[in-house]
Amino acid sequence: AWMNLDYSPVLGDDGTPQGVIAIVVETTARVLAERSMAEGEARLRFLDGLNRATLASRDADDILAATTELTAKHMGASVCAYADMDPDQDGFTIRGDWAAPGSTSIVGRYSLADFGALAVTELGAGRPLIVNDVLADLPAAEAATFQAIGVRATICMPLIKDGRLTALMAVHRNDVHVWNDAELALIREVTERSWSNIERVRADSALNDSESRYRALFEAIDEGFCIIEFFDGPHGPLSDYVHVEANAAYTEEAGIANVVGKTLRNIVGAEADAWIARYRPVLMTGQSIRFEQELEATGRWLELAAFRIEPASRKQVAVIFKDLTERRVAENALRESEAQFRTLARALPNQVWTAGADGLLDWFNEETYVYSGAEAGALDGEAWTSIVHPDDLPIAAVRWARSIETAETYQTEFRLRRADGVWRWHLTRAVPLQDEFGQVVRWVGTNTDIDDQRAIAEALGDVNAVLEQRVSERTEELVRTQDALRQAQKMEAVGQLTGGIAHDFNNLLAGISGSLELIEKRLGEGRTAGLERYIDGAQGAARRAAALTQRLLAFSRRQTLDPRPTDVNRLIAGMEDLIRRSVGPVVEMEVVGAGGLWATRVDPSQLENALLNLCINARDAMAPEG
Repeated sequence: AWMNLDYSPVLGDDGTPQGVIAIVVETTARVLAERSMAEGEARLRFLDGLNRATLASRDADDILAATTELTAKHMGASVCAYADMDPDQDGFTIRGDWAAPGSTSIVGRYSLADFGALAVTELGAGRPLIVNDVLADLPAAEAATFQAIGVRATICMPLIKDGRLTALMAVHRNDVHVWNDAELALIREVTERSWSNIERVRADSALNDSESRYRALFEAIDEGFCIIEFFDGPHGPLSDYVHVEANAAYTEEAGIANVVGKTLRNIVGAEADAWIARYRPVLMTGQSIRFEQELEATGRWLELAAFRIEPASRKQVAVIFKDLTERRVAENALRESEAQFRTLARALPNQVWTAGADGLLDWFNEETYVYSGAEAGALDGEAWTSIVHPDDLPIAAVRWARSIETAETYQTEFRLRRADGVWRWHLTRAVPLQDEFGQVVRWVGTNTDIDDQRAIAEALGDVNAVLEQRVSERTEELVRTQDALRQAQKMEAVGQLTGGIAHDFNNLLAGISGSLELIEKRLGEGRTAGLERYIDGAQGAARRAAALTQRLLAFSRRQTLDPRPTDVNRLIAGMEDLIRRSVGPVVEMEVVGAGGLWATRVDPSQLENALLNLCINARDAMAPEG
């Protein structure tokens, strides 16, 4: 109890103290109230400072650093830590702490069971673990775990969310300490605030991430996207809407730029009611829609999907769309083409049919049904095989399967049963229709009756065989005759050349012989000067004789080809005398060389032979003998 003692002296008549009067007033209630008020003020000042230190932070680690430091310093602790519990309710991770000078950080992973049964029981039940002295209050083995991290006294406050132990806030001291209710209340308040601040930061971070992802997706998607917000206009409630957001693809897909902030009726005018009729039910019912519609303002066909943005009170609808004008144009063109094809197919006398990319036949023209006697549609799918001759069907089916697999033109011949039961041969041919990517989308085929042609071909088969045999025999006879003729011509040319060649050889031999005789005479006289001139003359005559022999060999085709760069003008000039003798004196011959003629890679002997033959043939073709 607290007392207020007031001592007053009792004076005697002479003025000297004779005694003491003590007035004792109990002040326990007032003292406790003042102390409580002071503690409360200190607690509020601390919490206010903690709030200011953490409120503006957007980082969980910064919040935990400030919270643990301020709390530890305020409570005189050596360590203050915050931990997240694992889903198994045993493991936990101390993600933030503050340690006083001389103490060690305890950040890391731990197991609750290592701290003893009391910790598991109390914290698991949502009650704080309060230990004033681990050595006195806990078994030795459990105390050792606390001592290992420098703890002598501790308060560990659990945080229970949704019935599960979610987090822990711990204040440790390295000395014995008796924890009071004020400290317990304070750590409970700090634990709740820390949780709230961390969850706020997590929520803000998640929101920022979500908004960043949304914005990235918003700008990255190829489809046009916009958010529209309805409002009451002159045309009635919810009769117009304004574009709140629109991505870059909006302009590309819809063909309208800068729509944000603009109302529907300002953009599209008279067609606004048609769009309001589409989107207002989405806003009213919350039911999403998908549809295709022409944006008349730009002449584009759009494929659209729309859904309400919650809550409905926002009056907003999200719309995503893409331009399918090219597809629409292609579809219209395809329909027109198919109509023209079917009209043409009906007019053709041939049987015409189509099949899907999978090879299943799905359409036949009237000619097919008239021929087969089948009802319209009765041959679709694989039913067409019913009119194919059983002996021809296996080959036809195999070739059709191969064409489907390879996208190659299908062609075969088989017999088809006519309505009267007669089997007639048909030539069947089908070509694939491919898209811009080379993928087969359809097959178009025809059946052409070739039964009469096959009958004629079989009848003519024997005649053709006889004719071919006779032609072959006659051809062989002609070849033999031509060979004999060529040999005779060759021999005639050789005979004609004989006189000229003999004369040439006599002249050459005379030159050689004369040179040798002069050399012999000079040597007999002992004169050696000037012999080179006679030797050169003999060698030149020998070379000309060798060249004449080569011409003769080439003409008889016993010399191998030796192509080399040749001056054709010089070669022809060298043959002039030989050709003149060969064609005879009755034929006038003129030799004209080409100016600036390049060297020609040719076998000179073969060229001489060819030229000689041409001249002889030309002589023979001339009057009067030719």
